[in-house]
Amino acid sequence: MEQVIVMKKDKSVEAFNQNILEESVREAFSLSGKERTHEEIVMLTEEVVRKLQTIGNELYGEDIHYAVIDILEENGHEEAALLYKQRKKDASR
Repeated sequence: MEQVIVMKKDKSVEAFNQNILEESVREAFSLSGKERTHEEIVMLTEEVVRKLQTIGNELYGEDIHYAVIDILEENGHEEAALLYKQRKKDASR
């Protein structure tokens, strides 16, 4: 992704980092106890990136979070998506 920024809750801005996104996808599977191959994680991460590219060059953390959930669900990983969504909900309390 070219020149993409992420606007965070605390109003700070940082450059989009695909490595952090990949870790989020990996974490979703880790929460479900179902590890995936590196290749599958990369493939899903690339799908999330393509989805985010439709949003634009200024993303919010929530955009990324929900894109990960959408891609997981679209690829049949409903349990991982649900647990990832729940973790975010619990963290915001």
